[in-house]
Amino acid sequence: MDLSFAALTFAEQGTPAIPLHLVAEDAFEAWIEDQAPQVASWLRATGFTGALGRTVVVPDAQGGIAMAVAGYGSEATRARGRFHLAGVAAALPEGTYRLEGLPQDDAVTEALGWLLSHYAFERYHKQSPARARLIAPEGVDAARLEVIAAGEALTRDLINTPANDLGPDALEAVCTDLAGQHDAKITCRRGADLIQENFPLIHAVGRAASQAPRLIEMTWHGTRRYRPDPDAGRQGRVFRHGRAQPQARKLDGADEKGHGRGGHRARPRADDHGS
Repeated sequence: MDLSFAALTFAEQGTPAIPLHLVAEDAFEAWIEDQAPQVASWLRATGFTGALGRTVVVPDAQGGIAMAVAGYGSEATRARGRFHLAGVAAALPEGTYRLEGLPQDDAVTEALGWLLSHYAFERYHKQSPARARLIAPEGVDAARLEVIAAGEALTRDLINTPANDLGPDALEAVCTDLAGQHDAKITCRRGADLIQENFPLIHAVGRAASQAPRLIEMTWHGTRRYRPDPDAGRQGRVFRHGRAQPQARKLDGADEKGHGRGGHRARPRADDHGS
């Protein structure tokens, strides 16, 4: 499975870009008064009022794109959801865009939503994801958002791949590739080793499958820029509430392997073709 997500990245800073103005409904009249007469006439003719998600491309005198304008709605309409620019990205023609008028407090969420709008599952059929690229807004950690988007894309690919094409062998291969890309340590317990290591339930669920059940464990100690807590990276367990427990202590009703009530290690489990 391909683990590269070239589309889920920002355009390079300095790339010639089309201005994309975000205009809220309550700011529309004041904003349009400052625009050139032909721009104001065009927008009024299209019925644009700043409604959330409404997108209009304004042409220039040569038939190209002078600017794009997207409605940013009201505070009440924005509160009903998130990633509002994802729909805007999908509605725009191919090109590189630069945001104008985006509130700084919304920059991280909206920029991430733009990246996620470019995801497409294309293992079996060519899709048509958004083609409008964005220059990262000022003050946004572009590299961090690209990492999050790539992780989301990999997760969606694994979920969208049917079980007959993502058995234990394939899942182990994906984890091995991912560990290799990020200099992570990976170990895998397969088949009868699960019983010897006291993971009988994984073995019991997957032992009748054509591919051996397995427990895959990946340990990553981070990079200079993205370095997790060293204790959590070494011994962390993730429970249903999502908190890492850095100490490998015995829990009430659970043994030292994390079996029992409410707990499991943060590791992929490949116990049958349906996992």
